Parts: sequence; C-alpha cells; structure tokens
Amino acid sequence: MNNIIDVAILDLKEVPEFKNLYESQSVEELMESYNIDTQQIPIHISEDFEIINGYRMVEAIKRAGGKTVMAMVIEGRPDVHTRILLNMYRQKTTNDQIKEIREVFRKFPKRQGQRSSENEQYERSRRISGSLNGK
Repeated sequence: MNNIIDVAILDLKEVPEFKNLYESQSVEELMESYNIDTQQIPIHISEDFEIINGYRMVEAIKRAGGKTVMAMVIEGRPDVHTRILLNMYRQKTTNDQIKEIREVFRKFPKRQGQRSSENEQYERSRRISGSLNGK
C-alpha cells in the first residue's frame, strides 16, 4: 500500500540515475505555485527515502524556503522504468522523450516468437505503447 507522509527535505536521498534521466528545467513556476497554493501533489520516494520522482518539486520547495515535502512512499525496489511511469505528465524536451523511448525499448526487447511465462503471445508494440502512455 502506498502511504503519503511529510518528509524533511534533509532526509531525502537523491539517486543520480533517476535525477539525471531528464534535462534540467526551470523551477520558477513551481516555486510560484508552491508559494501560492503550497504543495498539491506528492513526490514519490522509496521506503529508504530515495527520491524516485519529484526532483524539480523538491528543488522548488527548497528554494522557496520550505523544509518538508509531501511524499508518497512506493513499495519495492524502484527502477528507471518506474521513474518514467510516474513522470508521464511533465512537459518534456525532445531529448527527454528520446531517453524515455530508449529506456522502454530496453525494457521490452525483441523476442522473435517466444511466449511469456503465462504462455501468452508477447506483444512488444502494445507493451511499449502502454509504457509510453499510448504514444
């Protein structure tokens, strides 16, 4: 079960693989939104307080003088694919979109007629499209 908690920013741990997946973008609009409405959407963290998704939000809250963030704890061991799935609605640069596509293609390699463990046909294109939110 995913829990939403308040976490001190100082307790959060950055994961370079997750943080560097996307290009840096301005956090000015997020800071302004935080100053007006506070944080409305939680970031995503692991059970070990590793940031999975929400690096820009954490930076914006820090710059605005905030000391804590609202975070949803994701159970299990997150990977880059988890990061991509949780970050579907952000406006991404072309380079960010290419990185996502490459990562999803790596996750779903060609199998040339192999069946899955459930004895289902492996539909790579459907899985790739689903992972990229229908793109």
